[in-house]
Amino acid sequence: ELLTATRHGLKVTVVVFNNGALQMERDKMVVSGLQELGVDVTNPDFVRLAEACGWRGFRVEREEDLEPVLRQALAEPAPALVDVPTASVVYPETKPVD
Repeated sequence: ELLTATRHGLKVTVVVFNNGALQMERDKMVVSGLQELGVDVTNPDFVRLAEACGWRGFRVEREEDLEPVLRQALAEPAPALVDVPTASVVYPETKPVD
């Protein structure tokens, strides 16, 4: 899809919330009381991958950089990808059933 957007000159911005896991699957396992198996993934360097496909790539290094980086990516005349490292937090939080 990255190459398709480049080929057609689409001005799109993709934001990757990167926690290095299949979070929805992890959440299901945690909520069900199961052991978390097979949910951690090895992601590529999304910025370099995007750049290899003709996109502009950005990575948010610090929390305070999020807004300026997003503004810069959205202002790009070509496709842009923003890699945002995130914590692996289970959602929704589970509460005891009465």
